[in-house]
Amino acid sequence: MGFWDICKMILFGVIEGITEWLPVSNTGHLAVAGHYLGFSLYRESAVFREVFFAGSTLGASIAAALLFLPGNMLSVRRVEGDRVISRGRVVFWGIAVTAFLPTLLIGLLFAEEFSAFCFAPDSFRNLKLTVVTMIAGALLMIFGEFRNRRNAWLFEQTDEIPYRMLLLIGITQIVCFVPGSSRFGVMLLTAIALGVQRKAAVSTAVFLSIPALIISSAVTILGRGGLLSGIEISAVMTVAITAFFTSYFLLREIVKRLSRRELFRCAKYRIAFGVILLAFSIL
Repeated sequence: MGFWDICKMILFGVIEGITEWLPVSNTGHLAVAGHYLGFSLYRESAVFREVFFAGSTLGASIAAALLFLPGNMLSVRRVEGDRVISRGRVVFWGIAVTAFLPTLLIGLLFAEEFSAFCFAPDSFRNLKLTVVTMIAGALLMIFGEFRNRRNAWLFEQTDEIPYRMLLLIGITQIVCFVPGSSRFGVMLLTAIALGVQRKAAVSTAVFLSIPALIISSAVTILGRGGLLSGIEISAVMTVAITAFFTSYFLLREIVKRLSRRELFRCAKYRIAFGVILLAFSIL
C-alpha cells in the first residue's frame, strides 16, 4: 500500500463517518468515491470491498453506540430503592432489532449482487439511479418540510411513539439497498410524517440505526473477513478507525443541527450532488 492509498482509505472513513448520519445517502457517496478514488486493493477484490465498507460502517455505528446508548439502553431506574429495568426500553430495542430483520435477510441473500452493483469500480451502472434517487429524496424532504409546518406534533418524545409506528419507521430502512437513498433519511422523514417532533425523530432514527448497522456490518466481517490477507485487514482497520473518530467527534453536532434546522439544506445538497453526478456522466 502506498501513501496515497492510505490517504484514500482515510477519506473513505471520513465520508462514512459523516454521511451515515445525514439524510444525503452514504451509499451514494461511497459508491462515487469508490468509482473515482478507488485504490489498488479496492479495485482488485470484491470480497475486500464488502468487508471494507462493513468495517467503516461498524466504526461509525460503534461511535454512535458509545455516544448515545449509555443511560438509554434499558433505562434502569429505581422503584422503592430497587433497580428496575424499563419494560418500555426492552420493547423498544426488541422492535429495533425486529424491524431490521427484513433488511438483514435481503442483505444476506443478495450481498454479492448489492456490492457489485453499488461499489464495483469498473462499472458505474447505478449512476443514473443514484442521480434520480438523490433528487427524488430531496423533493420528498422539501415536501415533508412544507407539509409539517402546518401540523402540530403528535409525539414530542421517543418514548411516546406507539410501538407499531416504531416498527414501521424501522422497516423503512430497507430502502438502503437503493443507491442514492438514505437509511437514516428515510427513517427520519417517516417519523416526521407520522407526527414525531423533529428532535425526537432524529433521536429515533439514530437509535434504530445503531443495532441495524452493528449487526449488518458484523455479519459481513465475520462471514467474509477470514478471506482477507494481512494487508487487507490493516486497510479495513484503517477505514474503521477513521470512521469511528469522525462519527465520535461530529455526530453530536450533526444531531443538534438536524434537530434545530430544517432539511432544506440537505435537500439542496442532494440536488447539487445529483446534478454534479449527471454532469460527470455526460462529460
